[in-house]
Amino acid sequence: AVAQALKDKGHEVWFFIGGKLRVPIDVRGIPVVYLSAGPILGKGITAIVSLFKITGGALKAFFKLMSIRPNLVLATGSYASAPVVIASKLAKIPYFLMEQNVIPGLMTKKFEHGAAGIIVAFPDTKEYLKNPGVYPLGLPLMHKPSHRSVKEIRRDWEIPESIPVVLTVGGSQGSLFLSRLILEVSKHIPDAFFIIQTGSHIDQLSEEYGHRGANFQLVKFIKNMSEAYKIADIVVSRAGGGTVAEVSYFGKASVMVPFTGAKTHQLANARVLKKIGAAIVLEEHEATVEKLVEVLNGLLKNMEKVKEMGKRAKEISHRDSVGEIVNLLEEAVR
Repeated sequence: AVAQALKDKGHEVWFFIGGKLRVPIDVRGIPVVYLSAGPILGKGITAIVSLFKITGGALKAFFKLMSIRPNLVLATGSYASAPVVIASKLAKIPYFLMEQNVIPGLMTKKFEHGAAGIIVAFPDTKEYLKNPGVYPLGLPLMHKPSHRSVKEIRRDWEIPESIPVVLTVGGSQGSLFLSRLILEVSKHIPDAFFIIQTGSHIDQLSEEYGHRGANFQLVKFIKNMSEAYKIADIVVSRAGGGTVAEVSYFGKASVMVPFTGAKTHQLANARVLKKIGAAIVLEEHEATVEKLVEVLNGLLKNMEKVKEMGKRAKEISHRDSVGEIVNLLEEAVR
């Protein structure tokens, strides 16, 4: 989103992508440099392999940076961006970090010293960082509000006008645990329609439950998330930084089930919404079919509360995160 906005303003932009990703988001003509990368932490042979990957990626990034001589590097926070940050330091090119979680990851903690600034999604992140240049500008999103009517979008999804919609989002890769949980929950709440984004698990789930049922639809990836959010009354989701930003931006009541594999990062993200009364948070061990049926039925029977939760979520959203970040980066290189 930031790269596209910079390009639209006439800046030359490059993507440096580390790790295994070889099919990135639509880069719209922006050149891409692929780099090897590995986790910053590890033990034994894993640590040695990772070190070689990072070193190789950093060398490739260094020579490319010396060739194109950018004014600034923006690193989005995961270990996949470590090689280009190391190369930036070697090439003496200023770099900004972008952190999407309340509790900063290891990449941000390792490289905050020397960063020209750190762009964070949550104001509370400042408490965990020593760098004085922390900018709480929200998380930039590609999505824009849909101008189509709810009636039109519901018709596309073949959802009756009279029943509420529950949208389930498991993050970019999908969540087998959450998808299967919601499919079981849907059997007990026949008077709601469930849109379930499965990610890579769609074949397995379709074989078990069918691709579409009387009150659910499985979708591998939702191409137009703004429309899905527009027709959703309640969102059931993991609590990655991107999902929390989307729920806030579109002003939706949510039930969040943080991924325990993300240590405490997702739980801390979810609690931001819980604290302001915009979300109900269930940890994985609490998220049984019975409990989720109870929670969703309670919300569906009190749509005024659902609307109020959505309103509170929207109040903490950054409406122009992309524009504010672009302004900051432009100011940094003037």
